[in-house]
Amino acid sequence: MEQKKFGIFAVNLNCKSTGEVKKYDKMRKISSAIGFKQKDGTWVNEWLDLVIFDTDIDLEGVGKGDRLKVNGRMSLSEYTNKAGEKKKSWSCFCDSIEKTGEGNPF
Repeated sequence: MEQKKFGIFAVNLNCKSTGEVKKYDKMRKISSAIGFKQKDGTWVNEWLDLVIFDTDIDLEGVGKGDRLKVNGRMSLSEYTNKAGEKKKSWSCFCDSIEKTGEGNPF
């Protein structure tokens, strides 16, 4: 699978957790979504992975459907899946995460 990086920029964002915290060797990851309303009134969801390397960030009690306030650096990657389609993938490398509520923020 070929992957290209498009760059990283700093961001403050509010999102909703769409899954449980996944723990790996030196990092943790949360799948999440950001929803927004376009000018024509339709809603759009963008999916992204929250990537956490800092062990000081407390993720106790974070679960599916929780609203999160995140500070970090966004990264956009492009890859080709097994079917040969080009896809884009957003990730946020988190400096801080704060749980702001439960339920659907969108």
